[in-house]
Amino acid sequence: MPNSRRHPALATSFVLVLALLVPTIAAAQANVVGQWSILSNQSPINPIHVALLPTGKILIASGTENDPTHTVNRGAVYDPRTGTFNLQTLDWDAFCNAMSHLSDGRILIVGGTIQYNPFRGSKNTTIFDPATERFVRVQDMARGRWYPSNTTLADGRTMVFAGITDLGNFNNDVEIYDAASGWGAPATAPFVPPLYPWLHLLPNGKIFFSGSTPSSAIFDPATRTWTQNVATTTYGQDRHYGSSVLLPLSPTDGYRARIMVMGGNNPATATAEPCSANESLASGGRPRPLHAGLHGSRLQWRGEAGCKPVQRCGSRHIGIGSRVTGQRS
Repeated sequence: MPNSRRHPALATSFVLVLALLVPTIAAAQANVVGQWSILSNQSPINPIHVALLPTGKILIASGTENDPTHTVNRGAVYDPRTGTFNLQTLDWDAFCNAMSHLSDGRILIVGGTIQYNPFRGSKNTTIFDPATERFVRVQDMARGRWYPSNTTLADGRTMVFAGITDLGNFNNDVEIYDAASGWGAPATAPFVPPLYPWLHLLPNGKIFFSGSTPSSAIFDPATRTWTQNVATTTYGQDRHYGSSVLLPLSPTDGYRARIMVMGGNNPATATAEPCSANESLASGGRPRPLHAGLHGSRLQWRGEAGCKPVQRCGSRHIGIGSRVTGQRS
């Protein structure tokens, strides 16, 4: 069982980062992509999990903030235009939840913590409404989840996978949430997934599980079945606390899905390697070294919106990256 109080990926303080989009014409020009800078604002709570809202504000769901001595569960909405935080008290501990966007812009938050050391997961499901800036409790999951992953499916439903249950066991059930009807019946996977597994929506509507294990699998939401061992990394070791991202799709190759896995492990590896969803990772050649180890980084694919970086560092300062052509701040 991981100890979140000691691991860099769950350090007691985080950096909340925001980035402006790079104009396509300047995307490949290193001299105009800008730089990160630290703002004067400090988050009043440890921003465990954040999401960009349709309003342009940032939702923060923290719960007990990785501190078992905390008796108040907290969340907040940060407005980058004014630099202000609207703090709220939650009725459950959202620490180590999973979050994703519903098709209408609301945020689906599942799981959390009901016990520290050893950790046990919550069955809680909550929807955050950006219009009212309020958390609304909905139907519970079948079992608890601590460190699960959410993924938006092609039809707008949400798949959740993995985590530690309310009884302290690994949860290998897939559950699918429909905003109109709630949770469907669980579908048990034939393997035990890692915590916070990397899940990617493919063009054919299936879900590619890319790690952090060396072996990958594909889930078919239509049949609720898994195909195992569809690819194996050349690196060959568990990339826990590494990253995985679905690369841009292109019509020139028939929108072939390619996933890049990178970093992870302890000590951290500086390798990265691509995978085609229907080919072995080994066919992509040897892992390619990056500039530095990526232990503790995480990129989350959210289906419709692309990849979402979640930076985990040792500060509560807020940084903003200015990436407007010719402008730096």
